[in-house]
Amino acid sequence: MSGLVKILDKINSEAKSEADRLAKESLAKVETIKEQNQEKITKEIAKIEETRLKERKLLEDRIISNGELDARNIVLAKKQDILSEVYNEVLEELTKIDDNDYVDFVKRKISKEDGVVVLQEGRKEAVLKALPKVTVIEDKVVSSGFIEELDSIENNYTFEALLHIERDESQMELAKILFEK
Repeated sequence: MSGLVKILDKINSEAKSEADRLAKESLAKVETIKEQNQEKITKEIAKIEETRLKERKLLEDRIISNGELDARNIVLAKKQDILSEVYNEVLEELTKIDDNDYVDFVKRKISKEDGVVVLQEGRKEAVLKALPKVTVIEDKVVSSGFIEELDSIENNYTFEALLHIERDESQMELAKILFEK
């Protein structure tokens, strides 16, 4: 039986050696897999961090851009307010012109000396003195300038209307003059 014990011991010894070898190989494979996965995890974390930084930068740029746009809009609105104030001041000055200048304006613009007009309040006497053939519509008044009625057509020579037309044509030029850096 000692031969049998020796064979069994040898088989046990070889089995133990083989099991140890397989265990070492398995542990080595596990370590290799762990290292590979750790590399993948590290790379994935780096990608995520890079993406996060890019998105943060884009968000910061967008916020800055929106802030600059808002600031530009505020400045533009203030410039528009200033231009409106300038035009309103011009209109106010035009409504206060003296009778001689007012009559000269009517004479330059009126189509016929015997036309029909709607005048600014308080200007009738001066206009009729200079243009006695003009018919003044007394139940209507304009705040500035005058309106000439020709048949069914009205020529609007109110300072508001003329200034509105002039404003459309000259606003860019006036803005350059007022806001040139």
